[in-house]
Amino acid sequence: MRKDQQKFISFDPGDVHVGVAVFDQGRCVQCMEQTPLGSLKMLLGLLKDKELDHVVIERYQLYPNKAMLQSGSDMLTSQLIGAMRALAWLYDVPVTIQQAALKKPTEALIRRRKIERLSFGEGDHAKDAETHGYTYLWKD
Repeated sequence: MRKDQQKFISFDPGDVHVGVAVFDQGRCVQCMEQTPLGSLKMLLGLLKDKELDHVVIERYQLYPNKAMLQSGSDMLTSQLIGAMRALAWLYDVPVTIQQAALKKPTEALIRRRKIERLSFGEGDHAKDAETHGYTYLWKD
């Protein structure tokens, strides 16, 4: 199935705030910030109802200059990503993990194409989740 015919969800995961964007037929139809648990519940509900064709998640990467900040951490963001991937796997829904660096060129395309952002006013994580959705749609 072509990407612009799918219903998919994209996430910008974090320890406290998780950006969530739902796309249907090539358009962002819902965008918000959730708690990590709220995002998992939303994903599970959509998967159980067989409403998703795909799941998109921003990759968690520990950068060397930030490694000391994570010393002793439970790495909650990476745990959340693992839980999201496991849920999608249980329901046989494919997952795409995307680099954070893909956001900048996609944001330029969004501006150039004059796409109205649903994420405005919803927080930075919501904006990033919406951007990741467009990245998935437009990337080969």
